[in-house]
Amino acid sequence: MYVQIICFLCLFTDVLSLSLSAAQHVPKPTVCRGTDLNTENFEHFDWRECGGVSPVKDQGHSCLSCWAFSAIANIESQFWMKGYPFILSEQFLLDCNNMNADCNHTVSVVHTFADIITNLGGVPLESRYRPYSDSKWQCPQTKPELYNVIGLERIKPGDEDAMVKALRKHGPLSAGINNKMMLMPRNATDIDEPTEEQCPPEGRNRNHAVLIVGYGVAYSRDGRTVPYWIIKNSWGTNWQAGDKGYYYLRRGTNACGIAMDVSFAKVYID
Repeated sequence: MYVQIICFLCLFTDVLSLSLSAAQHVPKPTVCRGTDLNTENFEHFDWRECGGVSPVKDQGHSCLSCWAFSAIANIESQFWMKGYPFILSEQFLLDCNNMNADCNHTVSVVHTFADIITNLGGVPLESRYRPYSDSKWQCPQTKPELYNVIGLERIKPGDEDAMVKALRKHGPLSAGINNKMMLMPRNATDIDEPTEEQCPPEGRNRNHAVLIVGYGVAYSRDGRTVPYWIIKNSWGTNWQAGDKGYYYLRRGTNACGIAMDVSFAKVYID
C-alpha cells in the first residue's frame, strides 16, 4: 500500500489543550465481521459493525459544506474506533476555518484536515458549540475545548487496493466524488455501476465529499460478481436515493472519481 504521510507537531499547547471531562470511553463491540487483518480472502468489511461510524447527518440544501461534513465524519470515526463516541462540530469548521471556505466556496477534505491541524488544532464537541445552521457565522474569540487532530494520510490516487487496506487498518476514508449519479432517482439498496461517460471522474467533476465506511461483494442475478463501496453521505437519513443515508458504488473502476482524492485524519487522546 502506498500512502503519502503528512504529520504535524503540536506547536501550541494552549490551542491543542484537551479536556477529558467529556471523554467517556465505551467498550468496543465484541463481534466485528471481517476485521481479521491477517485474512487475505475477505469480501466484506463494514466499520458500522465495529463501532467506528457516527450517525448520518444532514448538511442542508442551502450550504455546500460537504467538505466540513466529510472531514468531521472522518475525525469522529477515528475517535469512535478508540472508544470515544464524540459528535463533533461542522459549524465550527464553517465559522473558524482559515481557507475562506463557506457555504458557497468549497475546499478539499485534505486542505480541511491541514487547516485543522496547522491553524485550528482540533475540533470541539457539537454540544459545546453552536448548532449547525446552514450558514457561516463569526468565529468566537474564545474557542471551546478542542479534541486534537495531529496528522493525516493520503492514499495514492487511483489505487483502490490501497484504499481497501487503508480502510481495514486505519478506519473510514474521506473521498471526493462526482455526485451526478447520487442526484438521480434509483433503488436505494442497489449498487450503482455508472460508466465513465455517465459519471466523469476528472477533478473538475468531483464536486462532493463523502466518507467510505466499508466494502462488500454482491452477486447479480445474471451471475456477475460486483464489488462495491459502502459510502456514508451527508444528506440526511431521508435522502430518497440513499439507504438511510448510505450509498453503494461499484468498486474497482474508479467510479465517479471515488479513488482520486482519498485521505484520513489522525487524532490523539490521552
